[in-house]
Amino acid sequence: MKKKHLEFAGEIINHLSVTIPSNIFALNELTKNSYDAFATDIQIYIDQSNSQLIIKDNGIGMSEVDVNKLLRIGNSTKKYGKKNTYNNLSRYVQGSKGLGFLSSFKFGDVVHWETNKEGKKIKFDLNKKDIISKRNASSYDIFLELSNTDDIGTTITIDLDKNQLNALIDYFSDEKNITKAVNAFYDVNINLSLHISNKKFVSKSISSFLNEGKDYQFCYVTYDSSNSNIKIYRNQQQLQPEKFRISSKDYRIEVELMIYYFKQGVSKRFTNISKLFYRDYDDALTPLLYINNNLFNNYKYFDSNINRSKRSAESMPQITGYVKVYCSSSELEFNSDRTNFVENELTRNIIKDLNDLNTRIQKLASLIKEEDRKNTGEISTGTAYIKDDEENITPKIKTAKINLNVEKEKNFFLPSKQIDLKQYITSVINSSGEKIDLEALKFLIDGKESITNIIPSITEPCEKQISVQFIDNITGLVNENFKLYFKNQETKIEGTNPNQLLTFFSSESYRISIHVVASLINQVNKIYSLKEPFYETIACTLRTILELSIDSLKSKFSHIFNHEKVNNYKIDNLSWDVIQVINFIKTHNELLTKIANILGISFQSLKKSLDIDSYIRTIDKAHLGAHKSTTYLTNNDIVSLGKQVGHFAVLCDVMIKSFDKEFINLLELVEFNSNNN
Repeated sequence: MKKKHLEFAGEIINHLSVTIPSNIFALNELTKNSYDAFATDIQIYIDQSNSQLIIKDNGIGMSEVDVNKLLRIGNSTKKYGKKNTYNNLSRYVQGSKGLGFLSSFKFGDVVHWETNKEGKKIKFDLNKKDIISKRNASSYDIFLELSNTDDIGTTITIDLDKNQLNALIDYFSDEKNITKAVNAFYDVNINLSLHISNKKFVSKSISSFLNEGKDYQFCYVTYDSSNSNIKIYRNQQQLQPEKFRISSKDYRIEVELMIYYFKQGVSKRFTNISKLFYRDYDDALTPLLYINNNLFNNYKYFDSNINRSKRSAESMPQITGYVKVYCSSSELEFNSDRTNFVENELTRNIIKDLNDLNTRIQKLASLIKEEDRKNTGEISTGTAYIKDDEENITPKIKTAKINLNVEKEKNFFLPSKQIDLKQYITSVINSSGEKIDLEALKFLIDGKESITNIIPSITEPCEKQISVQFIDNITGLVNENFKLYFKNQETKIEGTNPNQLLTFFSSESYRISIHVVASLINQVNKIYSLKEPFYETIACTLRTILELSIDSLKSKFSHIFNHEKVNNYKIDNLSWDVIQVINFIKTHNELLTKIANILGISFQSLKKSLDIDSYIRTIDKAHLGAHKSTTYLTNNDIVSLGKQVGHFAVLCDVMIKSFDKEFINLLELVEFNSNNN
């Protein structure tokens, strides 16, 4: 366990967390950290039974260095708006000032962090009341609990009191708040879900708004500042494009809008338009503004009512869809609650361009509306968007695919933790370009369908062939495969020269202290590194390592070797001594536990390695070099022999270095059973 400290005044926590304007803002700040960590799945849980808010992701997690950066308020090394790439995903950096984790205190005073990166788990807790009581936050101790892991991602758990829990439940009783929370990012490669009261709410497909309220669609509008074209689609036909140029090349604007016309007496409540596009304060329809693909809770920069004060011929306010601004300039800054821009030349230009573009689009749509009324006496509505730019048919069929965030082969060390196969899915896209819920997937493990999609803990070396499938309505079966390998973790056994080694199934290297054994380990590794087939010489040396390890153990703990040889074993004295050591360790759980802790491996992994029949076979191979030189030894024989002898030498060395005679003598001899393997 390591001690760390915060690096800012304690009262800053209280000041910043209470000025965070809303739950949606605070959640957005927390999920931005997950987004920057290239998570493809973010889950928000409101656990009423335990009164907790949990944010869990499958991102790349944080190392100890990353955690240190997290604890430095206002000193983040992130550069907002920079485009980063990882595992074929490209994302704009969302965090920049190191304030993201403070948002957790919007919901509760006690926050638990658990993060996993590159096989290391880090856990720590923060208590807001304790922190703000410190004039200097550096006097607040944070204890990092470090351990090995196969897990991925980060989990933030926030303890809620009764009032905080009720406030959160009340907040999410409004469908508008739910939809905005789970659609915080304009990105097909992320799944964001909210779990509350045994219900699950998920982010909607970005393109699904094109199919909403079809009977009332007036026109579909797209714009991209890179080509300056405003394109309007009406009655499934594209009209003549209009040019609109923005003020600067320091940013880019893209727009996808659906403009509706509701005849008198028609209420939008019955039009099947998602509440995602309902404005918070008056339920008017509104497009959403995304800055670098993150939802920006501001409606005035692209106000659907911008032309209301003008004559009706210029106003078409019933609008849904997406307005996206992309900018990597350091001049793009936000106020403290990130609901407005900090005013400067860049942001003034962005605001002006958005207002002018909004006005221009509504005016163009209004002119079409008035032309309709003039020519036919009524305004027609209906499906607006299907016409493709290049073909007078529906949009092209895209390639349906399952995107993985795992290599085709992935290794795990034994014993593995439970594995949820869904964590390896980035996204699922059908042939219409729509995102598919992961619940539609079928997982096959070694050809057999898995009901739970979970692989339980694996304790024996093996491999698993994983197939992920779903049925696309147009192209049929879509399938992706990858393999998971489960194996013992091996590390070096060091003699007097740390560059020479045998292997041992542990995450930490081990230095042999028995001098002659250490010297022989170095010599045998040097011979093996020559890549010459000196296998008989190596086998003889490994047998000698066994003998010397036994002799050293006998000189300190003769008590272990008091068994009479069992008649079932037709073996020599060395083999019998090895078997007695293995049997002694295996039959005393207290000794097993202590050795496992010293070596940094699990109790079960150590116990499974103590297979007597395996050791007998090993010693027989060692005999080949000394007594049966005409018998052929393969490289695989030598590798297997080296591992087994290395394990045994380490066990003997640990007992000699770590245990006194009194402790060993207190462990009574267990009657030897020839079937005790």
